[in-house]
Amino acid sequence: RRRGRHRARRVVLAAGTLNSVQLLARSSSAPGGLAQMPALGQVFGANGDTLGLWTRDDDAPSALLAPPFLGNFTAPDQGGAVMGIASLAWLKDLPLLRHLKRAFSRRLLVIGMGIDSGAGRVSFADGHLAVHYDAASEPVYAAIRAVFIRLGRETRSKIRLVAKPT
Repeated sequence: RRRGRHRARRVVLAAGTLNSVQLLARSSSAPGGLAQMPALGQVFGANGDTLGLWTRDDDAPSALLAPPFLGNFTAPDQGGAVMGIASLAWLKDLPLLRHLKRAFSRRLLVIGMGIDSGAGRVSFADGHLAVHYDAASEPVYAAIRAVFIRLGRETRSKIRLVAKPT
């Protein structure tokens, strides 16, 4: 690892949402680092990203042979959320046990994305990054869950939500 000092009029940091906050926070707390940034980590949002695992009938065609993304769909009351369906085709070449491959061949990912309020925040203290975000208070998640429930009901299938980290 090389260390040194560099001067620049502008620096573009593109390390992803959480990594960028962490790098900037570490630098502002280091001797000779960046100046403190009061707005750093404020207005954090998770884009309403929600995943569900849709279990289809035993006689459905194998989802492992499907294209990676099957397309978008719309449903009543989805609000501004964008809904899509994707396959687990990337699993087909992994050395999985036969019963797992069979189980995954019956499942598709249901994806919901929408705009949240951005009321969350990210903090950095004692070398640790902490995300303070209340997904339960964001209406976009309720709208997406309602679409998942409706899809499961109308197709007589199970859709399990993949939990969002809290």
